[in-house]
This record gives sequence, structure tokens and C-alpha cells, in this order.
Amino acid sequence: MQVRIAHDIGGTTLRIARVENGAIVGVRRASTPRNPHEALTILGDLVMEVSEGHTIERMLGGVAGVVTEDGVIVSSPHLPEWNGFELAAGLA
Repeated sequence: MQVRIAHDIGGTTLRIARVENGAIVGVRRASTPRNPHEALTILGDLVMEVSEGHTIERMLGGVAGVVTEDGVIVSSPHLPEWNGFELAAGLA
């Protein structure tokens, strides 16, 4: 089975969810680290956990701040350490 993964990188909490047939069937949370590289490690762990071994068809999500089309965080008022971070490249 293929699943979709949604992520929400908030100023205080990371949320990862598995979506099957349009329904959210699994959610995991963790505190958002100030260091974006640490966050990618946590996101990866949460994605593996929530996907439960299913093939990931697609991943989508949002982050607290302004992000360019290329996935670079331009401004994040709650995560200023993330400004200039290449999120899309890190998630690839």
C-alpha cells in the first residue's frame, strides 16, 4: 500500500501524519528543535515510524514562516535559526 505523509513544522511542535484514502490515520509529534539539521533527523525518524513500512507515495507540508519556491526558509519568526535553511534540499 502507498501512503502520503503530511508534515507541519511549527514554532514549538513538529507533527507528522500518515494519510490513507484521504483520512489521517496516524499522527506523531515532537518538540521542534532550534537547529534545523536536528529537526530533519527527528522528522526522518517520525516519518519512518508513522509510515509503518508502507511505501511513501508523496510527502507534503508546511513550516512556520515564509518559504521560497525552491524550499528555502526566508523568514521564520518563531524559528529564526532556520532563516536561510534549505528545507526542500534537506528533505530530499
